[in-house]
Amino acid sequence: MDLLKKYTFLVDEYRLLTEKNLIPKRKNKVKHFEYKELVLKITLLRKFMMKDEEMYIINILNKIKEISGMDDYKEIDNLEKRINDLFSIELSYSLSNSNIQHLYHSVTDLIYGLYLHSDTEKIENALLSDESIRKVILVSFIQEFDPIIYGTYELIKAKNDLDFTTNEENKLVPIIHFANKINVKRNVELSPRWTNIDGNDIKEKEIEQVVDELDSRDTRILKTASKFISLLQKNTIDVNNISKLLTPQSPISSNIKENSEIIKSIKNIALSTKVRYSTNLKFAFVYFFEDVISPFSISSPQILGDVHCIRFERQLMSNNYKINNFVHELPSHYMVTIQNRLK
Repeated sequence: MDLLKKYTFLVDEYRLLTEKNLIPKRKNKVKHFEYKELVLKITLLRKFMMKDEEMYIINILNKIKEISGMDDYKEIDNLEKRINDLFSIELSYSLSNSNIQHLYHSVTDLIYGLYLHSDTEKIENALLSDESIRKVILVSFIQEFDPIIYGTYELIKAKNDLDFTTNEENKLVPIIHFANKINVKRNVELSPRWTNIDGNDIKEKEIEQVVDELDSRDTRILKTASKFISLLQKNTIDVNNISKLLTPQSPISSNIKENSEIIKSIKNIALSTKVRYSTNLKFAFVYFFEDVISPFSISSPQILGDVHCIRFERQLMSNNYKINNFVHELPSHYMVTIQNRLK
């Protein structure tokens, strides 16, 4: 992965981990962040502000110059000037030991004294301040540095000759195995994306046997899940029939079109035959996989990526389960997948 692609990936991760999903958006301004949230932000920003780091922001700007072929570096020069101004800003505060710390050095004292390392001199300087002072320091630095980080990101993304697409073809699903690696048997071959799973392909007769052994409640829930997915996959959205499958309070009701687009973007959906329930049986959970070319079973405890979940809620009057929402739940162990066979 080249330097600029790594940078955009890391900025995406930084945004994901630190930005609040708030309305109004102004609440995402740094001054509204709590001290501990600022600590997370500055810790993640360290890689962009230290000269000996590969991701040092000046290195990134130099790389853009190197490969862009631009005649006018006005935007880059402006970003470089903002960085130099920030790192030499004359905001300072006096410690009780009479030392005067400039903003950049105060920030690095906190990073290498309190947050990431425990350099003796830096931790002594950091401890001479209190949390309110540290918060002012962090806000003062981050509110200037964030726009530089994002401005560089947008500059990279705007370059038409830079290709940052990731090749998803044949990308394996990330899996955590809890069994001893010697005992893991990777025998899934017919669904290429799942070949690193501890499991094996299953045949038509095995699928029929699994379906036949389901109890009536699981069968009803899985049929509902299959019908729900099929309706969302259609070009013409049947809001009326979809709504019949939902609980009265389901958030999906107001976002049917958006959920339809998401489901349509997922290729080769396969339901799991394993329905999970909450301890009080109020909720049921159905998992579905993507890119399943041929069904497979799972042989040992493992945590799987790229698995989606539909949450059902039991209706008190009818005692039947209706769909409440999509949720981010980890799948249960020992599942068998079926490829929308329950109609």
